[in-house]
Amino acid sequence: MLQILLIAALAVSSCQGLVCKTCIQGQFSTLVGGNNNCYTGTTGTGVIETTCTAAQTYCVSNFVIQDGLVLSATRGCADPTTDYDDTTTSTPTGPDCVTSSLVNPVDSTTCYYPCTADNCNTLTTSGLSRCGTNDCNSATGQGYCNFFTGSCVCNTGFSGTECQTTATAVTPAILFCVQCNSITDSDCATATTANSCPSNVLFSGGYCQTSRTLTIDAAGSIVRTVITRGCGNVQRTPDQCTFTSLLDSRFTNHHEYTCISTCNTAGCNTGTPDGLITGTESKAMYCVVCSDPTGTGSCNSNAATTATSMTRTLCPVGTTHCFMNSTYLIANREDLSYMDAPPAYQLESVYRGCATAAVTKACTSTILSTGTGLNRVVCQESCQTEGCNYRWPARPICTQCSTPAGTTPQYDSCLEHPPMATPCSSPFLDRCFNAAGYFHATRPVFASGYDRGVIRGCSWYDVGNGCSQTSRGSTIAGATAVRQCNVTCTTDSCNQGLPLLSGSVRLQSVSALLVPSMLGFIYQYLY
Repeated sequence: MLQILLIAALAVSSCQGLVCKTCIQGQFSTLVGGNNNCYTGTTGTGVIETTCTAAQTYCVSNFVIQDGLVLSATRGCADPTTDYDDTTTSTPTGPDCVTSSLVNPVDSTTCYYPCTADNCNTLTTSGLSRCGTNDCNSATGQGYCNFFTGSCVCNTGFSGTECQTTATAVTPAILFCVQCNSITDSDCATATTANSCPSNVLFSGGYCQTSRTLTIDAAGSIVRTVITRGCGNVQRTPDQCTFTSLLDSRFTNHHEYTCISTCNTAGCNTGTPDGLITGTESKAMYCVVCSDPTGTGSCNSNAATTATSMTRTLCPVGTTHCFMNSTYLIANREDLSYMDAPPAYQLESVYRGCATAAVTKACTSTILSTGTGLNRVVCQESCQTEGCNYRWPARPICTQCSTPAGTTPQYDSCLEHPPMATPCSSPFLDRCFNAAGYFHATRPVFASGYDRGVIRGCSWYDVGNGCSQTSRGSTIAGATAVRQCNVTCTTDSCNQGLPLLSGSVRLQSVSALLVPSMLGFIYQYLY
């Protein structure tokens, strides 16, 4: 009897004697002095060795991973009758992982790793690193730690391995301009000698300026001419002229006509502005100027419907082109029979601005990495009309509208008078399409007695070109054979017109028809 009691006591002692690492930690810490022992399973600050109860027969390590990033690490003792697996009361063998599908983030996975030896729950997470010894001077706003690479990312104005070096202020070059006025300097009209510009609060720009003011009396005679030359802090278009009233209100029938020109090279302000683009002067260039280095959407084309709806900025002297550049990631998935949404896509950056030379209009796609199924696409384009860089580079602008759902209206604006083409919502939409119907089975006209309608929009795949015959009910007895037609194209406004029928005949009223099932397909897969 004593022997049995001793064996039972030893068994109880053995169960109570299991020792496990115990800790809990949220996200990986990059802070100076931050503690990541729970991630590594190392005994020390934040991680203790705990003697489990008799019911706790195993140790466990638990990690929560959300879209590839570990959100938390937990270690401790576990009781199989109350643990994560409520389908059994036995000690699990693991590993056990449970996933949840979310919207954003997309995936959350919780994994449990059980083991039954003392302090066995030391499984280590990998792939995260701390930067240096002072967290890249993040406390003073100088940078932050990229814990994927273990390197500091410095904010503007700082550099060094730990963003410890403050950038040296660059002393701007001194500009030389002709400086005079014809009221006190009799030779100002023909002056060419340039002097260094002053460095004070009145001059903080980099331009030389010339102005000419004509005072015109009631009879239309020029009674006074004043020319000024100097250093300017605002760029103006060449020969920009304005009428103003005299400061002395008694001269009610007199006017002042002032023309101003600016330039940005040494001694360049020797000419006299006269309201005409002559000599070395060139027409000013206005471009959309914005920068979105992280793809937040602040510089997106779909925010604009026309070239004037995005703010245009006067470009520096010498600008000959406007440019646009976009970079995005996109999945290489084109299996339309299984596609329930557009391909996975992520905008990385958008830049728009002024340029002194043309760039080749093109989109270049490269595989991000073998096995990822992802491509990085870089698109660029330049143009030479004002504000022309409002759109997605190397992509068409398309007419986007559709016939209202339900009963065919008496007047269908999309069918009869479609709107102007506008940029598509995303840069991967590289085609315009037009789908319409119902058309007569053999003639290029709408079939009498059938509903008619159209949808025009943007697409990332070929919707097709041509017509297909279908049988549909009609208010006309016996008339059941009709056609639906599609057009896919890649040039600006190319889906404004109508699909071709019977080879080369172009309709004069609308495109071609989409049956309800086709409309549903287009809406489902493109929007």
